[in-house]
Order: sequence, then C-alpha cells, then structure tokens
Amino acid sequence: MDTRSSRALPALLSFLIAGTALSVPARIAAQDPAGQPISVETLTAYARAYLAVAAVRDSVQVQLAAPKNKTAEAQAELRDRLRARVTGIIGEHGMTEDEYRRITYRISTDLEQRKAFESIIATLTRKEGGGGGDGVGER
Repeated sequence: MDTRSSRALPALLSFLIAGTALSVPARIAAQDPAGQPISVETLTAYARAYLAVAAVRDSVQVQLAAPKNKTAEAQAELRDRLRARVTGIIGEHGMTEDEYRRITYRISTDLEQRKAFESIIATLTRKEGGGGGDGVGER
C-alpha cells in the first residue's frame, strides 16, 4: 500500500462513518416530518403506553433482583416476558414498535413535543394516581 492510499483510508472511513451517523436521524425525520406536530390523540396513546411500559420494567427489575431469580434461566425468562409484554402494551395502544420508537425519538429531540408529552404525563398520573399498572406476573 502506498503512502497516498494509507493516508486516504482514514479520511474515507471518517467520511463514511459520519455520513452513516448523520443519515439515521435524517431518515427518521423524513418518516416523521418535524414541521408536523404529533396529534394530541397519538401523543396521549403514546403516553399511556409509556407509563404502562415503565410499570412493567419496574416490576421486572424488582423480580430480576430477587435472590430466587438469580439463575441465568430465570433471568432470561423474565427478560423474554418483559419483551413480550412491552410489545403487547405498544400494540394495545394502537402503535407498532417502530411508531413507538419514532415518537420516543421525536419527543427527545423536539422541545415543544417534549413539553406536550410531559403535560400529558402529568395529567394522566394525576388522574390515574401513578403509573400504567400493567405488570408482569410475579415469579
């Protein structure tokens, strides 16, 4: 390998890596245009799903920490049940996992959408007295 190509390789790799990193948010933005606010109905469904997913994760974290669940088999089973329940919760709230991820990205990068989401969460937690309540059965 000559000197020119050995110097060009790191520059090419940097360009490709940067281009890939920049294209992911661009693809997400193209699927969910930043100029279009997420509807209140969609954001409310997302918030309800978010609270239910958080409740399930909290429940499973407690179960994962229990001494009786310290085997690799028990841990794997709990994680599988968590994944299945999260997928179910998202579907029960009328979304696909991809839509849920897009909204998650959007509210983490768009201050106005984040404020709207937090307002809905505050309203829901006041009305419902806490989280979503969808737990994974105790082991």
